[in-house]
Order: sequence, then structure tokens, then C-alpha cells
Amino acid sequence: MKKQIVLLALCVASVCSSQEKEERFTITKGNWLLGGSINYSSQKNKEVSGNTETTGTRLIVSPKVGYAINDNLVIGTGIDYLHANGQIAPETQFSVPNSKSNFIGLSPFITRYFNITKALLFDVEGQFSYSVGKTENTDIPLSLDSTFLAINIIPGITYSINNNLAFKLNLGGLSYLRFKAEIESDFSDTKETQDSFGFNFQTSNLSVGVIYVLR
Repeated sequence: MKKQIVLLALCVASVCSSQEKEERFTITKGNWLLGGSINYSSQKNKEVSGNTETTGTRLIVSPKVGYAINDNLVIGTGIDYLHANGQIAPETQFSVPNSKSNFIGLSPFITRYFNITKALLFDVEGQFSYSVGKTENTDIPLSLDSTFLAINIIPGITYSINNNLAFKLNLGGLSYLRFKAEIESDFSDTKETQDSFGFNFQTSNLSVGVIYVLR
């Protein structure tokens, strides 16, 4: 993952050095935005009581649409799709080895952009997301119907290629997460709830996205 970040930084630096912009990139009041982001991560979980080690992977795809209510101030919503193996939901301690999970949800947001240079912008996004999904185990008869809601404050960097197209990079942020699961198995039916709050600036939270401004 670190190599990917370095390669991405080199690509951005290359574009920066080769591009000359005549005016600042501004998302003007009344503009519509189309875009989205993608996040992929993997992690290894080792049981404390033994030497068993499992690998969890997670893929999140989030298309978005937004509208500029003022210059560089955008509101909108996204649709989030999450697929995970061995991990139920992001940032939870709840994992099920040899399992598959699928979630879908909505993420209303508001984003403020601040010009640093003509092409480079710093942005801060406030986001609320609510998702529902199901997890099934491939080895034992176990299924979980789950929901999670999150409130996030996400800083990022936006770099414009031209007057319409820009790339976005986010690396975690400040978040509150509530996760609920109803667990059904041949042994028992139980309910679990988890709450977490904190700063999450990790490479596993790295997301790369693109926005296209309709002018």
C-alpha cells in the first residue's frame, strides 16, 4: 500500500510540473458534480488464544452526485457498496473467518473546498452514512443481518486536471460508528452492538476518487 501511495504522489507531481493553469479551479455556485471513490484494504487477524491467523479483505465503491450551493461548497449524496471477506464492517472488532459480507447504503455529505494553488485544493467533508447488509459463513451455518451508521469528518486533497476533471485523495478522518448485528446460528440467536469514536488516519482508509464538474 505504501508503494501505491508513493506512485500516486509521483504521478500527481508529474502532472503538476507539466500543467500550467491560467485560472483557479473553482466549483461555481449552480454546478453539478458527478464522481465517486474506491477503497480496498486487507488485514490479518490473529487469535489471542492460539496461532490461527485469518485474512480479511474489504472493497468499498461509492458513486456520488453533488450540487454547489455556493462557490466551492457542495452538498450531495452517495451510494456505498461494500464487499468483505472475513470482516463484517469497517472499523469494528467484529470479524468472522471464512465469511462473505455485502452491504449497501446511502451517504449524504457536505464538502467545502479551499484553494491552495490554482490546481490544488484542500477539502473537508462532513458525511453521514447508513448501511444494511448480510454476512454468511462458508464453513458453519451462521448468518448475520447487520446495520451500521457513521458520522465522519474527512479531510482530503483535490487536484484538477482541467476545468472539469479533478482527482481526490482521502486518508481517514474523525469518525463515530455504531454497528448492530443479529446473529443466527444452530446454537443460539444473539444481538451485538458496538460503538467506536476516534481518529483513523491509516493506509487501510485510503480512498482515491474522481469528480467531474458539469458547467
